[in-house]
Amino acid sequence: MQYPVTRKDDSICDTYFGVPVKDPYRWLEDDRSPETAEWVKMQNEITQGYLSAIPFRSTIRQRYEELFNYEKYSLPFRYGGFTYYYRNSGLQNQAVLYRETEGGAPEVFLDPNAFSADGTSSLAGIYFTRDGSRAAYLVSAGGTDWQTLHIRDTGSGVEAAERLQVKFTGASWKGTEGFFYSTYASEKDASRLSGITARHQLYYHRVGTSQEQDELVFGDGDQPIRYISAQVTEDERWLLVYLANETYGNALLIRDLSKPGDEFVTVVADMRNQHAVVDADDSFFYIQTDRDAPTGCVVRVAITAPEEANWETIVPARPETLECSAAGHYLFCSYLRDAVSRVEQFDRSGNFIREVQLPGLGSATGFHARQEDVDPVEHAVEVHV
Repeated sequence: MQYPVTRKDDSICDTYFGVPVKDPYRWLEDDRSPETAEWVKMQNEITQGYLSAIPFRSTIRQRYEELFNYEKYSLPFRYGGFTYYYRNSGLQNQAVLYRETEGGAPEVFLDPNAFSADGTSSLAGIYFTRDGSRAAYLVSAGGTDWQTLHIRDTGSGVEAAERLQVKFTGASWKGTEGFFYSTYASEKDASRLSGITARHQLYYHRVGTSQEQDELVFGDGDQPIRYISAQVTEDERWLLVYLANETYGNALLIRDLSKPGDEFVTVVADMRNQHAVVDADDSFFYIQTDRDAPTGCVVRVAITAPEEANWETIVPARPETLECSAAGHYLFCSYLRDAVSRVEQFDRSGNFIREVQLPGLGSATGFHARQEDVDPVEHAVEVHV
């Protein structure tokens, strides 16, 4: 095997803390360079040439297809009178999103296999309005982080004319007319794939308008933020904004959407720990945090004074790592020990109600429901095991 020679450029040298460090292959970071394109071509040729010569490769592929060729379903979820779920018939490249009404026949809502002829485009996320009448969904072409956001009317299937170019985001709806999303500010002449993505910004998009008309909500300050995400609470009163510069640790800000022009209130200013609002009602926010609790705990705080000094711990930390979610008017706390889940249900004051009886040993997820979906007497909730 004749491995391609990669050119070294010894003229590139940076100094860190007084120490010179050479970077002879930095030229490969220019993904628009013809020389980089030729290098990638040669790498692919030698790789595919080696793999295609393996005599038992087809046998492995055939056996793998036999093992993987079975029907697969996802956890179902409900919006607007429909139950949605993902189904893969066996060897489809992408799972298909189906929906059905109670007693009705399943119908295809979105088939990602039709996004591109070669099957390399995928559904990267879908986000419904609370009433289920509209959905925003993300399409990733070839696995790129830059994605195209589409908007669909779920009743007619008609899509809005605009297409949004976004990166590292979801879509959190306020009503049915618009949603919050994040993307990076474009830099002139920067590569779309390898350009520096240091300034994430939060926008509001109104359906039926172009992306250029979107309102900048957060991220126009002097200090760039690498990751900004937003979530509208279930009652659509509060906008929750999470700021992060790394994959661990985040700041938390809130804005009262019921008061036009209301300013952001800082709940957590630093990014040293992880914080997430798991529920909110007319009086309190319920926050999972690992501040002074490495395995995680749940605190509640009055919506009128959400700063850390006012936090009250309602579910203390344990030796096992906590994953908390809200379902109906309850908190479900899942603890994993020796790869086995133990799930406990609490009320919003932190009072223990019961241990959720699981059908067997294993890990369990899926403790989510809207407030109106849970019977306060039966404590019913869907579980995915």
